[in-house]
Amino acid sequence: MYYMSLLNCTRTANGSRPSGLCSSQTHHTLPAQPALPFRSDIADGVARPYARELAIRKRPDSHLDGTTIHTRMMAAGIYPSTWGENISSPATPARAG
Repeated sequence: MYYMSLLNCTRTANGSRPSGLCSSQTHHTLPAQPALPFRSDIADGVARPYARELAIRKRPDSHLDGTTIHTRMMAAGIYPSTWGENISSPATPARAG
């Protein structure tokens, strides 16, 4: 929830300060976007179980066992019209994230 609040601060306002509060200075290069809603069905049915499996296996992999975000969402019965992932992923597993 904390990370989501920082993300939404950046999307809807002007960015976040090191304290975690929204900044009053603009840093947008694109128009501000609406806040992302928290969806417990996605968090509880997809994200948390997958994160747990990644931690157990010690593998930061977005395609574990040949899955994709799309197949994991559909397996959980979630069929949104738009999808997204990797909003803060390092470019490679070797880089710090």
